[in-house]
Amino acid sequence: KETRERFLTEAKIMADINHPNIVEIHNIGHIDQQIPFLEMEFVDGISIRNLIAQNTKLPLAVALSVGYFITQALQYAHVKDYTLYGKVYRGLIHRDIKPDNIIISKNGIVKLMDFGIARPSEVSLHTVGAKIMGTLVYLSPEQLNGKPLDHRSDIFSLGTVLYEMISGHRAFPQKTLTELVQKKTKGQYRSLESYDIPLPKELINAIDKSMALEPQTRYNSIADFGADLFSILRTISDRAPQELFSGYMAN
Repeated sequence: KETRERFLTEAKIMADINHPNIVEIHNIGHIDQQIPFLEMEFVDGISIRNLIAQNTKLPLAVALSVGYFITQALQYAHVKDYTLYGKVYRGLIHRDIKPDNIIISKNGIVKLMDFGIARPSEVSLHTVGAKIMGTLVYLSPEQLNGKPLDHRSDIFSLGTVLYEMISGHRAFPQKTLTELVQKKTKGQYRSLESYDIPLPKELINAIDKSMALEPQTRYNSIADFGADLFSILRTISDRAPQELFSGYMAN
């Protein structure tokens, strides 16, 4: 009963979100008055996970554009007030930013999905399957430790996704849970500078800052992260992010 109520409560909060870079919920209800369901926007496109699998890594300008649009989606969610049953909730944390949850439509629109419904921090570390392990790779250190979360947890997770889109490698490629937790809780990952990829120093610094071990050392807000990404993008391409996407998806 508690899980069912939480599902519907979070669905109602999600139904109040209206942003071009977030998959919309159109309807919520029960099938045969028993099974709760979400009716969601259909996005005809491909996930970042599949794009990376097909291409190893993404062109730098495209990866930066993905990151920029996700910062816009998260900024909207992080600062929005949600009213439910007469109570006002301030901000929503995604908690599960990963390549599987970012889709680019065929016409080049970036969409963030599974917003607020999944709570990987509640998963027992003693019952970790392959799918959960894939999620843990992108979780912030404080999520792995079961500590209280704020918006800076999403900043860390987006940093790991950017790292992977740019390098073609996971920031935390460890195969076992013990190794993964050990590396992540110490903030140890391979430097982007060690890859044979020409990258602006400002970008390396920005990703390192987003993936700082301690939340207070990261960006204060996802908007600040987005501003830096946009500024870096401007130095490598004079095309608008949306134009970059449309061209990339058309090819």
